[in-house]
Amino acid sequence: MTPDEWIKLAPDAVTAVAALLGGAGALLGVGTWRKQLRGHHSYDVARRTYVAVLKLREAVGSMRAPFIPVDEFLAAAKAEGIKVEKDEDLLTAQVNYAVQQQRWAGVVDPMNELEACVLEAEAAMSSEIREVFARLQKHIWRLKWALDHHLRRRSDPSPPPPIVSTFDEQQMSILNRPTEGEDVFDQELQAIVQEFGRVLKPYLS
Repeated sequence: MTPDEWIKLAPDAVTAVAALLGGAGALLGVGTWRKQLRGHHSYDVARRTYVAVLKLREAVGSMRAPFIPVDEFLAAAKAEGIKVEKDEDLLTAQVNYAVQQQRWAGVVDPMNELEACVLEAEAAMSSEIREVFARLQKHIWRLKWALDHHLRRRSDPSPPPPIVSTFDEQQMSILNRPTEGEDVFDQELQAIVQEFGRVLKPYLS
């Protein structure tokens, strides 16, 4: 091939090389964009999951509040269609049942929200999140069992034998936040919340 022919081919060669380099750059750019997108998705899932954990923690705290204001009694009675004519009507087992069920409903909604987030987090990040959630589920169901036990005891006016009375106290320490001494149930809950934070932290930074 003569020098003149080489000169004529030079622009085409430069164009071809430029196209190849441009294509390679585009592929690298798409790869980087995909990595950034995956990272953003993991961050978003981790953030929503941790927020849901904190919402559930607050809901459990509200449910376990030992003091029930009059407004809460009245709202629960109204929601269940229970007629209240005098103050003593608020102290009945029926009204207490309505209050406790409404409090439990306040835990169920954030629990369901968290479960949906955990399913997404398990698919996007790590299966370890499912193990931590299983621990939390067991802990929350201890609270539900304590609630059911309390409602059964309230419907039975007969005094319990000593061994049952002791068990009642143990369940009440789960259902209601103790005003004195250690709150073991809450300590265990906080430990599980921290475990969620440990698993999710790498995706939140």
